[in-house]
Amino acid sequence: MIQALIWFLSVFFLIGTFTNGYGPQKIREEYARWGYPSWFRYVTAVLELAVALLLLFPASIGWGALLGMGVMSAVHLTLLHHHETLQSIGPAVIFALLVIVLWQAALPS
Repeated sequence: MIQALIWFLSVFFLIGTFTNGYGPQKIREEYARWGYPSWFRYVTAVLELAVALLLLFPASIGWGALLGMGVMSAVHLTLLHHHETLQSIGPAVIFALLVIVLWQAALPS
């Protein structure tokens, strides 16, 4: 069960990597609306790639979960700051799933 969750989250962050890195017009407009510089989507893409990769290796799952929680916190807070409350639910759910992964990773084998 936890392994399926880890794979889901890795794929989620990998999709985020390509979405932010490629930067379709909608993504570029959102970053501009939120007040971020145009290059910031590349920073997000690199962080999401790091999360996806860290989650794939048992020795680094905890670090991946922590980094992912940081990324999702930033997304969630950005959306709340800009009164996009409904959109902020997704990052909050991903954050909660990462908490579960971190908790499982911390348990003794």
